Amino acid sequence: MLNRVEDDHAELDYSVLMDEELKDYYYEKKEFLSAVVEEFIPREMTAEKLDQIAGTPSFAWDLETLQKSFFDTIRTYIDRSPGFVESTFLTAALEGLSCDIEKYRLLIPIPEYIIVAAIMSMDICNNRQMRWGRPTAHLTHPRELASIASYFLWTLISYPLVCTIHYAFV
Repeated sequence: MLNRVEDDHAELDYSVLMDEELKDYYYEKKEFLSAVVEEFIPREMTAEKLDQIAGTPSFAWDLETLQKSFFDTIRTYIDRSPGFVESTFLTAALEGLSCDIEKYRLLIPIPEYIIVAAIMSMDICNNRQMRWGRPTAHLTHPRELASIASYFLWTLISYPLVCTIHYAFV
């Protein structure tokens, strides 16, 4: 059973569902996973980082608008997500295949952002009021902006995923 704080929408601790070996691995890698998730979409986006995860455009990024419109909205979910369970599984699989996880720093956080993009979209469609103990994005930001931010996140996920897969198989 999941550990829940009083209401149904409070933060969850998914590690209680893991067997002891996986739980130990999760806690061993948690600092690394936290770092790669933070690196993928940092609290303050830079043009260099955006070029890395979205490709270099033929125009200048409007970082201030992107930060306020998209990244701050996305961060509200990442900052309160219940952990890095999906990225833990990916990291374990990579290490199980004798891969150097440092080479996959850009790939490892993608499962977390896939979950966030899906949950943001579902919260908007279902008009959910709370997620992990806090109001949902479409209640704290304009609904249209929250919707676009979730689709923008899907787009951001795609570029490094394609680049990593291309690198791995070429």
